[in-house]
Amino acid sequence: MKLSDLLSIHESLELAAERVDDLVPLVYERFFALRPDARALFGNDALGRGRMFNETLTMILECTREVGYLEGIVEREVGDHRAYGATLSMYESYFEAVVQAMQAALGESWTPSHEESWRRQLKHLMSIVARHAQIADGPLNH
Repeated sequence: MKLSDLLSIHESLELAAERVDDLVPLVYERFFALRPDARALFGNDALGRGRMFNETLTMILECTREVGYLEGIVEREVGDHRAYGATLSMYESYFEAVVQAMQAALGESWTPSHEESWRRQLKHLMSIVARHAQIADGPLNH
C-alpha cells in the first residue's frame, strides 16, 4: 500500500473541496484544451463527465491501495472506451488534465508531495490501462 500517496491525495481532494464547488468542469476544460478531438466523444453529457471523473478518482485511490480487483475494472473501462474511439494518448491527456485541475484548484496549497503522489499513481494507472489496451483486440491507437 502506498500510504503516503493515499494520504497526500486525500488531503489534496479535501483542500480542493474547500475551494472549488465542482472539479469536473475544471478537468474537462483542461482535457478539451489538450485534446479538442475528444470533445466530440462526450457531446454535452455533463452527467457522463461527472461519472467518468468519479470513476477515475476511485481508480486512483484503489491504485494506492494496490487492490487486485482494479485490473478487472480497468479492463472493462478500456473495452468500453475502445468502443467510443478513445486512444491511449487521450487517456494520457485526461490524466494530465486531472493533475492540472487539482493544481489549479489548490493554488498555493498544491505541494510537491501532492504533485508526486498524483503523478505516481496516475502513471501506475496508465500502465494498467496500456496493458489492457494491448490485450483486448490489439493495441488502442496512440
